Amino acid sequence: MTELKNNKGGDDKAETIQHGACLGIGLAGMATGNEELLEDLKSVLFSDSAVAGEAAGLAMGLVMLGTANGRACEEMLSYAQDTQHEKIIRGLSIGMALIMYGREEGADTLIEQLTRHKDPILRYGGMYTIATAYAGTGSNKAIRRLLHVAVSDVSNDVRRAPLRALASCSRHHPSSARAWCRCWQSRTTRTCGTARPWLSVLRALALGWRRR
Repeated sequence: MTELKNNKGGDDKAETIQHGACLGIGLAGMATGNEELLEDLKSVLFSDSAVAGEAAGLAMGLVMLGTANGRACEEMLSYAQDTQHEKIIRGLSIGMALIMYGREEGADTLIEQLTRHKDPILRYGGMYTIATAYAGTGSNKAIRRLLHVAVSDVSNDVRRAPLRALASCSRHHPSSARAWCRCWQSRTTRTCGTARPWLSVLRALALGWRRR
């Protein structure tokens, strides 16, 4: 926290130190829901520094991991829509995904907002929100949504994100992983042969992610 307060300047060194300090705070306060830490991280975020702000957004998600804190998500989404820095938008999108870890249907409102957003980075974050909210559940609803985006979104980055998310949703459910692999491969064989290496890697990840 001292590093955050002592490095408010706009030079590259100060931004780098703030970046590291934010990540440290996020890890130290992970899943605590500590509002004081959240406010300190928000002060860095609102400085609109691309380097420090990206880490602040991610750290906010770490501190609020799994809390489904609606106010935090609203503020993060609002700022992501206002800032011009792609790094900050990406950090906030992943941060919001972390806040919804394990919440399943409780994350559906945020998922809807992100996946239908015009900004591809926020849609990308929506894929990871599904991944965290439905991690290990094998939810058919989540898998269907991810498969749809994987073959329909106009952004290459967004189309790749559901594959990683599918691996997360399918852990502990090898039969589900095999089913979506077959489905996705059949949908993309005619249009996206270059995606096959991704499919092989993620299928191995999903099938290897077994409950011990």
